[in-house]
Amino acid sequence: MKRRTALTLMVAVSLLLIITVSIQAGGKSGQVVRVTSTVKAYQELTEIRPVSVNLEQVKAQLKNGNPVIINNVGQTRITSNVNWNLNLSIVEKSGYDVYVKPSGISSFSSQWIKVNSNDNLLKGHRGSYLVSWDVMIVPVANHYPHTNQLLLQISLSPVTT
Repeated sequence: MKRRTALTLMVAVSLLLIITVSIQAGGKSGQVVRVTSTVKAYQELTEIRPVSVNLEQVKAQLKNGNPVIINNVGQTRITSNVNWNLNLSIVEKSGYDVYVKPSGISSFSSQWIKVNSNDNLLKGHRGSYLVSWDVMIVPVANHYPHTNQLLLQISLSPVTT
């Protein structure tokens, strides 16, 4: 809460400083003074529920070679005062190809994106978002699963220009 109050105060002070002030100098033509303030990027990533799948629960489907889709896995809050990129990576190799897409937010892409594909998973605009994930697990031929738990790690970075 202190962070939000401090951020709100910084933005309010910055807006006041950006306002152009005209100064009349002894009846002569006015001079204009411009004051500009720079607000540093603020980003917060909060994991409300981990993006985690127990593979034991879907083992039979995966053994048959069928992809498994699990909806609304985990929940993450993204708060940022700048545009941002978000990446997901697999904490431990699972022996499966894993795809994700954000669920419940219509402004984000609804296409499956492969985890660890070196592409930014999600690009967003400043603001606050509550995101859950749809996860698709695809068996890979001739690979034996190495773990019974699939855990994804999320990282957030500002868009650089």
